[in-house]
Amino acid sequence: RMAVESLVRLAQLSQDTAFITLRSGTYGVCLHREEGTYPIRSHVLAAGDRHPLIVSAGNLAILATLSDPEVEFILRTHEASCAERYPHLTVEAVRAAVAEARTRGFAVNRGLTFPGSWGIGVVIRDADGESIAALSIAAVEGRLGEERQEFLAAALHWEAREVESRMAALLTPPVGLGQAHRAS
Repeated sequence: RMAVESLVRLAQLSQDTAFITLRSGTYGVCLHREEGTYPIRSHVLAAGDRHPLIVSAGNLAILATLSDPEVEFILRTHEASCAERYPHLTVEAVRAAVAEARTRGFAVNRGLTFPGSWGIGVVIRDADGESIAALSIAAVEGRLGEERQEFLAAALHWEAREVESRMAALLTPPVGLGQAHRAS
């Protein structure tokens, strides 16, 4: 619920499809998909879809924030199953995408999962700084050139901070609540 407003804004701004993905161990689970208005859409994820953290831009964004040993564990865990299903998704390609995401501050999936379907993603962190989810946008290849990647990454980062603020507000008691509680 805390991310739906952000997804609506991202889908309107980009005209493409926006997603929120929640980390669940070595997997990411798509919680919600918001459609943009561009007539050619990438429907690579639907709400409820569960994929290894090496599949999709949102998952790659999360993966890039993990330690090298965690990344290698996830690659080894899912390498065989993904090789069969996604032949472009090699260990080398994922390592390169992780390195790029660490440098740029956002992940780009250049058709590794499905040729022609590109995605861009950023992480959402909890109050302890742990990467717990990701916001992402998927589009056809021609809509995610370098210049547009920078523009969309900025929008994704802004919305990720908005979601983080909403989550933090849930954990912060209203002003005066603690004082009133102590007085009783």
